[in-house]
Amino acid sequence: MTAFKSRRGRGAHAPGPLFLRLICVIVLLLAAPAFAQTADRQAMAFEQARQAASTGRLDEAQALLERLVTLSPDTPGYRLALAEVLLRQGQTDRAFFHYSQLEGAALGPRDRAHVAQRLAVMRRSEGWKLRLSFGLVPQTNVGKRTSADSIDIGGIDFALDAKSREQSGVGLAFAAGASRAVTLRSGSVLRFGLQAQGYAYNDRSFNDLRLRASLGLERVMSQTLLLEGGLVHNTRFLADKRFSTGPGLWLGAQVKLSRQSLLTLRGQTDWQRHPTAPGLDGMRHALVLGLRHQASPSLSMTAQLGLDRTEARQDTQSGKGVSLTLGARKQWAGGLTLGLDLTQRQERRDGTEPLFGVRRDDRTTSVTLRASHRSFTVSGYAPTLEITREQRRSTLAPARYRNTSVGIFLSREF
Repeated sequence: MTAFKSRRGRGAHAPGPLFLRLICVIVLLLAAPAFAQTADRQAMAFEQARQAASTGRLDEAQALLERLVTLSPDTPGYRLALAEVLLRQGQTDRAFFHYSQLEGAALGPRDRAHVAQRLAVMRRSEGWKLRLSFGLVPQTNVGKRTSADSIDIGGIDFALDAKSREQSGVGLAFAAGASRAVTLRSGSVLRFGLQAQGYAYNDRSFNDLRLRASLGLERVMSQTLLLEGGLVHNTRFLADKRFSTGPGLWLGAQVKLSRQSLLTLRGQTDWQRHPTAPGLDGMRHALVLGLRHQASPSLSMTAQLGLDRTEARQDTQSGKGVSLTLGARKQWAGGLTLGLDLTQRQERRDGTEPLFGVRRDDRTTSVTLRASHRSFTVSGYAPTLEITREQRRSTLAPARYRNTSVGIFLSREF
């Protein structure tokens, strides 16, 4: 062993590689019985779940399998058995989630073909699907307004009143949706849906409501290609008054790059009319390229690149933008699930603001962290903690802001 100098004297020696290896071996030997005991218990619970499922005791089987997936999220056999039980119970959305997670698992050819068949059938399943989500969201800057006390116009400082500056508040966030799919004789699938989402506050001037109706048609061209398109109609209310409304048209494609990776492409054009601000009227074109990779049953990663162009009546409201979002979602042994999204957006307007003498150029950065736990439910609703930090830098002083929100959401699918 090699000697080294120490504050305690010359006699000290550093533990050599052989000593460290012996310690590692001893730790592994001591831990092995515990690991084996855990594996044996999981094997016994899995056998109990299989027996319960085979005799029609589905609730018992589901409880056992839910626990096994929580303890070992990357064991494909547990997740596949849970998906089958959920499907037998009519919980198709939850079953679909677990089948989708298995696309990143190391399955045998038979199980892989079975999962692919299940997903194909469920994607074409008919019937109504309902979704509901709501939660309280405290925010440091509800209206996303500037924190500055004054602004400079032509070299003169003008004071801003309190209503034009940053204000904190607590809002009720909500989202609800209903959708249905109908398979046509040609084999295509017709989908239509209704969505509503927004925020409600005590100060009604901050209220924000978005309504959306959609009608889409999709066609499976091959095992790796799906084409789709449709019509939408969007309406937005700000401060309980209609702010914008208009139809839209979109076309898209989904390309299966591998059993783990899915590439999506969507182009959309919206025609917007603003009853109280006609200078905003015009068209908006957007192109979005997305990639989803299921690295394992417990880890998924996403990337999305968006390009858009707005053509409004006023050149100061027209412009182009680009955005990039990177995301990851990881389920840990024990039931904890964490998700992280990072978004960077840049937007540049065409015209120069006459009051400030500059052309507006915005850069917005946002980071969102989500956390949930499989064992926590409230009357059938799954709670999710969501923390978001957002900041916009702009050449236009009143457009700069910072906002932090912390929300607890309850969501459920029917």
